Amino acid sequence: MPRISVEVHATVGSAIGRSHRPEHSLFARPHHTDGLPVGWGEVAETQLRRGDPLRALVLMSEPALPQLVHAWPIGVLHLAGRAPEDILACVAEERPFLDLIDLVHCADWDARPEAWVRALRVVRPGTPHHLAGCGGVHEANALLAEALPAETPLAGVAGLAPTSSRA
Repeated sequence: MPRISVEVHATVGSAIGRSHRPEHSLFARPHHTDGLPVGWGEVAETQLRRGDPLRALVLMSEPALPQLVHAWPIGVLHLAGRAPEDILACVAEERPFLDLIDLVHCADWDARPEAWVRALRVVRPGTPHHLAGCGGVHEANALLAEALPAETPLAGVAGLAPTSSRA
């Protein structure tokens, strides 16, 4: 699974968090929101067929000012509407997210695709976002490979590390 860099432009609260968390845990949801922060941005050095960069949402333990965040892709959100779009769902490269490796299979997390789309509606108001489906980590990796320049191998891109395990 490739490690990527996401240029985060904005951060919002979300309803995403652990399903079972002790009250005084480091991983408990922040008091000021229902869940953990989600950053919105673009995956560094990517370009889709239509010329746009690959866009991503990143689950983080703390809100981020606009900055580069190292992350792991865990899934894809397929959005329908006037301009259908695929959004990469990622988790920040942080200890609390070591067990969140696939958007489709995340039993210990309240990380349903609908919760990611609700965060997207807040960070990108005025743009209709209708969830048409979602894919897991393998689909995320395939989308990422398509968004990289054809002459650039995945491990050779600035901001991407060679495929490795997070465990």
